[in-house]
Amino acid sequence: MNFSVWACFLCGFIVRFVNFGKAPLWIDEYGTWWAIAGRDITEVADRTLAVQGQSPFYYSLTYFSSQIFENISHGLRFPSLLAGILIVPLGYFLARRLHQSEAIATSVAWLLAANDYLIFQSQNARPYSLALFFGLLASYIFVCSLASNKVFLHLLCAITNVATFYSHYVFCGFWMAQLFYLLVSKTMTKKARIASALCSGLGMLFCLPTLPHLFALANRKEELYWVDDNAPALYVLWGALKRYFGVIPMIVLIGAVVLLHLVLRKKKVAPIKYKPSLFIICLLVVPLGLFFIVEVSTDVSLVHERYCLSLLIPMVFVLGAFAGSTLRLVRIGWLPMAFWLLTTFWVNMLPGLQSNRTFTRHMQQYWGEAVAQLNSMHEDGQWIFCSTGFVENNFLSLSDKKTPRHDFVLWPVAGHLVSAKQRLLVPLPGSQAVREDNNNLHALRDMLQHKINSHFWIVGYNEGVDTVRSLLFKKKRLKILGDGHYGVIRLTLVKVE
Repeated sequence: MNFSVWACFLCGFIVRFVNFGKAPLWIDEYGTWWAIAGRDITEVADRTLAVQGQSPFYYSLTYFSSQIFENISHGLRFPSLLAGILIVPLGYFLARRLHQSEAIATSVAWLLAANDYLIFQSQNARPYSLALFFGLLASYIFVCSLASNKVFLHLLCAITNVATFYSHYVFCGFWMAQLFYLLVSKTMTKKARIASALCSGLGMLFCLPTLPHLFALANRKEELYWVDDNAPALYVLWGALKRYFGVIPMIVLIGAVVLLHLVLRKKKVAPIKYKPSLFIICLLVVPLGLFFIVEVSTDVSLVHERYCLSLLIPMVFVLGAFAGSTLRLVRIGWLPMAFWLLTTFWVNMLPGLQSNRTFTRHMQQYWGEAVAQLNSMHEDGQWIFCSTGFVENNFLSLSDKKTPRHDFVLWPVAGHLVSAKQRLLVPLPGSQAVREDNNNLHALRDMLQHKINSHFWIVGYNEGVDTVRSLLFKKKRLKILGDGHYGVIRLTLVKVE
């Protein structure tokens, strides 16, 4: 490894580590916080299985990391941070083994190190960074085992694939790509193919305990399904690509490489032919096939930038081979990558650094500040109506008995609220539920009709709050006494006259 590679690893570490706990928690991270707020690891698992769409594996790791750090943001984000930092060298070693080229491996490492979306996921208390790390690690071990008869490597690969699946079910595309490669590859020895297939089968047995949870998720898919299925899949994929790489940086990179090749062609420098690895093609095609099968069989679309994150790896490898081709031709071949790095920093990373003092954009959801203001002004007996933006809000009714879902959707407020006041929290149904079920609105009005000369609070940020506000304030007996904004969070004090 040369100086450029070590500089890349250091850059990847710095841009992920700097102030990783500085940005405020956003709504999905509060879901993680609620899951790990259980008394012990058993309650963490129970909460996860009751509400979350993943297994308790990631939340258990986060539960233990939160015991180490005093700052809750640091504890929640540390597993993602560690995984995100390790993705960069892991991608470098996998690219070097697949392409047998130091230049391409270096380009891949830089594309991973300075990727704005990967930096964000490294500072995001959600399981995507961890699942991507295990998927990439499993792929590296799988590639190492292709020409090996060592059973240990095949077992280790199966264990890592199981860890990927338990981190996030959607990322099993890495595993399926390996199995598909076993079927179509003609370079593996028969013994290695059989050993790999048997170890994968053994690994799948360890995934059987997740079946009850998977069936439960299928039964309540409407609650979990927040992806817009009206948008065409290709349009969503294009949006994911723009989010992963940025339009301007990609134009700069591709344009610089093409221009340099044209210059070299005039000087009669022979271009280097690139043949993509069959395994890279499997990593790109198989997950897309899985998404199609899931959508056809369950009517649930998984085409979203979070779930398509596994596709980012083969895309980066192809781009890395494209950019690395100039590095292998001439000494000035580093210019396209340098232009891309400067453009990426200026267009993608600098706005986040200016607003959050981190190298990526974060949601401006200052729940802690809003609830701190509420704590300082809240008086005994005042209700707090909140709509936090979880999709589960749309499936809550004010007449429902209290369930873990209620605690879950209220946590962005309850997590910061003085415990004695938490019993006064009332979840506002989301805007969809208000439109489809006027009983919720009537229930709200009934709760307030006997509260003359009393006060209540409305807190939240999504259109559910705006819808309920507009409907409630049709009654002339309601008067706004205070209205504050904390980023996109709105806090309103209302008096019933």
